[in-house]
Amino acid sequence: ADSKRWSVETVSTVLWTGATLGGIAGGMLTSIRPTTPGRVSYTGSLALWGGVVAGFATGAVLPDNAYRTENALLAAGIGYNAGLIGGILSSPVVSPSVTRVRLVDLSGVAGGIVLGGTYLAFSRDPDPRAAMALAGGGTAVGLAIGWFATRGLPKEIAVGAKASPFFVQPTLSPVPGGGVIGLAGAM
Repeated sequence: ADSKRWSVETVSTVLWTGATLGGIAGGMLTSIRPTTPGRVSYTGSLALWGGVVAGFATGAVLPDNAYRTENALLAAGIGYNAGLIGGILSSPVVSPSVTRVRLVDLSGVAGGIVLGGTYLAFSRDPDPRAAMALAGGGTAVGLAIGWFATRGLPKEIAVGAKASPFFVQPTLSPVPGGGVIGLAGAM
């Protein structure tokens, strides 16, 4: 009944437009960047965990009002997209194996369950904010422990891929009375 909220049609339009533009951008990006299954898994996991931790953290600190759920979901969406962009940018450097990504994922789930689940299991009158804070914090700690514990696993190298999709070369061209210095390259 609140006229400030989006209609079903507006929400559908925003979701479909975002998904379509994201699909096009993803297709263009993967055509110029070498990828491996581990890099794709890493990017997906970073997006997922960015959304989960941001949503839990925001839900834990927001005041109780009619928009708390929407604001927590908005924060989760922002965290998801920040994780996605971070994964895209850092995956060539990190280049983890699928095994490493899955082990880190499992440790994140375990951390959230250990802290958040234990609190919910033993609390007589659980506070939703405390449950979200513990689940989000436990997840973040679990992910950090998993990443640290698997640091010795080998990187996954893109086979047959160029080291960089961009190529830049300095140029020097003679001209009457001197020369021209520049950069030439391909994307």
